[in-house]
Amino acid sequence: MNYKNFSELDTNSVSINNNYTSFYDFGDSINNQVQSPFNSSNPLTYCLFPTMGNQFQHGSSTSNLLSTTYNPSCEYFMAERCSKSWDGFCEAYKVLNVDNYWPNVGVVDGTAYSVAQEFLRFNRPTVGDILIRNAVAFKFLHYPFLNYSTEPFDPNTANSPLIKVYPNYTSSPSIIKKINNIDKDEHVSLMLENPVVCFDVLARLYLSVLRKEPLSKQFQNTRIQKYFESNKEQLDLFVNQALKLIPSFNLTPSSMHQYATCTKQMNNL
Repeated sequence: MNYKNFSELDTNSVSINNNYTSFYDFGDSINNQVQSPFNSSNPLTYCLFPTMGNQFQHGSSTSNLLSTTYNPSCEYFMAERCSKSWDGFCEAYKVLNVDNYWPNVGVVDGTAYSVAQEFLRFNRPTVGDILIRNAVAFKFLHYPFLNYSTEPFDPNTANSPLIKVYPNYTSSPSIIKKINNIDKDEHVSLMLENPVVCFDVLARLYLSVLRKEPLSKQFQNTRIQKYFESNKEQLDLFVNQALKLIPSFNLTPSSMHQYATCTKQMNNL
């Protein structure tokens, strides 16, 4: 029998670990139906129903992190998903999740949200209401200096989709996005039908009009402008306070220049 020295065993500089399939890719190869809402790996099967069924369906390994519909992973996943299209699953989440004592753990720009809710007083949005606010914020506002990380929705499931996880606090200025066909946009309808929970987003849009930001012209002669006119006194009072308390409401020349230079998106400023 011939033996080799250790130095002769592997002359390839690539690690032997590269010969193995990653956990995520392995899961995807054996179950590529994760996008189906009826597949048990789809986050919708974790997030929609506020019952003990989640633990029975997905096992005890998820009990501490994903057994509720208001956990951070569910709130981030649902907000980003529903910011693209408000479908029946989004509506079901809103209708079914009526508890009004859980915090908004999936919020982006938590300072703006908290200041607005304190300003309105005695407001107790439901978990379903919170989804509307978070989805609307994703749809209408951009935070150029806000970083996020990606992680599997359920780390114990091999093909669990990756979700974006954002910090709840940001010092990034918020930039108004272009909204196509405002008077028919479904998220505009949601925002105007639920103005209390969405008040910080409405106030930021109103502030863009006061400052005459370029994209603020899109609100002229629309139902958003009608809301501004009907609630001008309340909005003015809040904005005057918010400029001192909410970092994202402040656009400074330096931040505008840095954003335009780094991203070349001058048209968004």
